[in-house]
Amino acid sequence: VNRTKSRWKCILKDGIMRLNNKDILFTK
Repeated sequence: VNRTKSRWKCILKDGIMRLNNKDILFTK
C-alpha cells in the first residue's frame, strides 16, 4: 500500500509541476 501511495504522490507532484509550468508559460 505504501508503494502505491508514494506512486500517486509522485504522479500528483508531476501533474502539479506540469500545470505550474503551463501557467507560467501562459502568464508570460
